[in-house]
Amino acid sequence: MVNLYKSPHVRHVTDEDGSMVLLNLRTGKYTFLNAAAGRVWQHLSECGGTVERALGVVAPSLGVTVERFTSDMAPLIAKWQCNHILTTKELKK
Repeated sequence: MVNLYKSPHVRHVTDEDGSMVLLNLRTGKYTFLNAAAGRVWQHLSECGGTVERALGVVAPSLGVTVERFTSDMAPLIAKWQCNHILTTKELKK
């Protein structure tokens, strides 16, 4: 997997059930996430690092293997890339 990181121009709001709405400030487009995807995004927002690392942290907390979670999340990750929600450039803190 290519190292992918949270784009700096994306903001999010979390609902009570853990679902999220992302807003891409450059495009004005919204993306809705279920609770599992929201946990991945939350990890990226709070801890930084790569998507691969976030998947590895979140999967066990959901009771699934990292391999299974990565496979299940692959289409969504690809969509995030196409929508410029993820970038290949790491932000410097």
